[in-house]
Amino acid sequence: MDEESDRALLQDCLRAVPGGWDRFVERFSSPLAAVCRRSLLRMGRPAGAQEVEDALQEVFLEFFAGNMRTLRGFGGRSRALTYL
Repeated sequence: MDEESDRALLQDCLRAVPGGWDRFVERFSSPLAAVCRRSLLRMGRPAGAQEVEDALQEVFLEFFAGNMRTLRGFGGRSRALTYL
């Protein structure tokens, strides 16, 4: 996906477009899982598949919390993935 598509996907989530959240999760799961794995390793914590999945779920829960306040904070000054 290109940056414009990523930003449109983020907007779909914020507008509660049907299927938007599912597409968001599908698009960003893999790159965010890689970040979770690296973060766990840096903290000296186990980084097996289950630990990474748990951390990723926490990230998505945080995105969804407070009426998606984290996602609403995206100002477009960087790439969507960089912001996330």
